[in-house]
Amino acid sequence: SVPAPAPATSAPAAAIAGGGCGATAGSGEGVRVGVLTVSDAISRGDMENKSLVVAKEQVQLLFAGKRTPVFTDGTCSQDAPAIDVILKSWCDTLRLDLVLTIGGTAFGPRDIVPECTSAVLHRHAPSLVTAMLVKGLAATAMAPLSRQVAGVRNSTLVINLPGSPKAVAEALEAIARCVPHAISQLHPKQ
Repeated sequence: SVPAPAPATSAPAAAIAGGGCGATAGSGEGVRVGVLTVSDAISRGDMENKSLVVAKEQVQLLFAGKRTPVFTDGTCSQDAPAIDVILKSWCDTLRLDLVLTIGGTAFGPRDIVPECTSAVLHRHAPSLVTAMLVKGLAATAMAPLSRQVAGVRNSTLVINLPGSPKAVAEALEAIARCVPHAISQLHPKQ
């Protein structure tokens, strides 16, 4: 097992090689956040993962002055079994507080993240998706083409984000006040 990452840093993406997850999340006062980028191009190394940087920056803003994010991140191709294994591992084994997925929410034949996420959720949170859609519509008429899903597995909040850095920022801004409160409801003793 890989040692817990330091606050506001990342466990290496290689920790989830082979579809499993060998990373461990931090504990204590930090909020444990997993960011999974689902992209064939990024997983092959053909493209820089700019959306991951934006997601981490936005999460740090969400919890500024409250709790320090402790990140676990990974990248995988648009492969349903790999996505399933990672989401379940991060929710059930690592028991992260928040899992964000980036990408794979459009209408392409390989865009399967919403279906994979729905399959592992115990409870859906459609109002979070609505808030992200409303914010997205203020920026682009194409916002409804992102098929995001949000919900809870055990005590982990799971949220799909679009793939572009701009859309990631807008989506997280839309739910900025809700996410810390939702996590406190899922973990009332923290």
